[in-house]
Amino acid sequence: VGIPVILDWLVHFTFLGYYTFLSTSPDPIV
Repeated sequence: VGIPVILDWLVHFTFLGYYTFLSTSPDPIV
């Protein structure tokens, strides 16, 4: 596993978690 793969997964889960946080927030700031 190379660095680019790790970065790709990291970015993917970061955006996924951020999107989930905004979706579950009572007053999401878009």
